[in-house]
Amino acid sequence: VSIVDGDAFNFTATTDDGSAVVVAQGGSTVSDGDTFTAGTYSITFDSTDGINAASTITINLEVVAPGLFFEELSSAVSNLVNGAVITGGVFVKTNSNGFTKVDVNSDGIIQFSGLNPVNAEFTLSFWFRPDENFGSGHNYVLGKVAAGSEPNTEFRIAMAKTGSGYTQLKPILGGMWTSTPTATSTNAFTIGNWYHCAITYKYNSSTSKYELRTYIDGAPGGSNLNLTYSLLTAFKNNRGFGIGKMVNGGSTLGTTLLCSFDSIQLGDGIVLTDSQIAAIYAQTNRQMSIATASGL
Repeated sequence: VSIVDGDAFNFTATTDDGSAVVVAQGGSTVSDGDTFTAGTYSITFDSTDGINAASTITINLEVVAPGLFFEELSSAVSNLVNGAVITGGVFVKTNSNGFTKVDVNSDGIIQFSGLNPVNAEFTLSFWFRPDENFGSGHNYVLGKVAAGSEPNTEFRIAMAKTGSGYTQLKPILGGMWTSTPTATSTNAFTIGNWYHCAITYKYNSSTSKYELRTYIDGAPGGSNLNLTYSLLTAFKNNRGFGIGKMVNGGSTLGTTLLCSFDSIQLGDGIVLTDSQIAAIYAQTNRQMSIATASGL
């Protein structure tokens, strides 16, 4: 069972035979009317059919929060290392190895059923600020490296400065490797400026293919409309998402260049349109969530 953070989940704490129904998270009981924040809850009750002995049944309730800002999670704060800081809700990489991470499962970012993500569709959105000069290569700043020998499990987010001096979103996703589409801004690369980046992944039932689209500063970039697998399976075995560098097993991999991020979010099961992504870029405070934009 899944609901969105902030939505209502109403339950009646009685059963036909009067046995108790217990809803709990981490051993702490919650009650009808309580606020269910992102996380996994257990619903436990006894069941009997009048013939068989009573048995205890437990159902897990997963509360997810599309548009949750990664850098504002308590785990992002507790995982800060190597001089990285989060100040005013902004992640700042103040050291060449500055890094933090969140867990897309336990932090309620992506829904899972066992090992597998429930959804394949998503929107990734974030604001990027270069705090020193970048080169034109794959300067990895977010995401994770493929775990083990599983195919199509790269989720590497890189940023670059093109040879002509423009800011570029330059990811490596799934099995596309360096053929992954990129998005190049019409705004020049300027140290200290903010740039908005987004990636969407949507299933097209007419073609039976997944469609990847990239965006930067409110404008569409490159796309690949002919994919056949879920990109979110990258998080089956290692559910860490790195900020400042990538998660690489138990270590990190990525650029030593200094940069900052704001409003990093992944809308699990939400695919924004061109105009909705443009609306995120058009705001003045970088605080519009994917959930808000999806209602525009």
